[in-house]
Amino acid sequence: MALGDFNQRVPRLKQPQHVFDELMRTFDGWQFATQGQIHDVDYPVIDHVVLDNRLQIDAVWAWSRVAETGEVISDHDGIAVRVRLDSPRN
Repeated sequence: MALGDFNQRVPRLKQPQHVFDELMRTFDGWQFATQGQIHDVDYPVIDHVVLDNRLQIDAVWAWSRVAETGEVISDHDGIAVRVRLDSPRN
């Protein structure tokens, strides 16, 4: 598993194609648990959780960086991913 502030949207939006291509090469065969739009956030996130094939996504959720009052409380949205270990293969 890898996680962190990638500063990249997945799938690609406006970032340079060569940067996105390198990100995809780096995590070839891995699964972005945080790709696309996540419920409660209005746009794709730039912080990601990426899983290798031993882990499966159980749930993904987020907290908006903007409070219900409209106040911006962070420069990043909060994200969480619940994962499970895949069954061992024989």
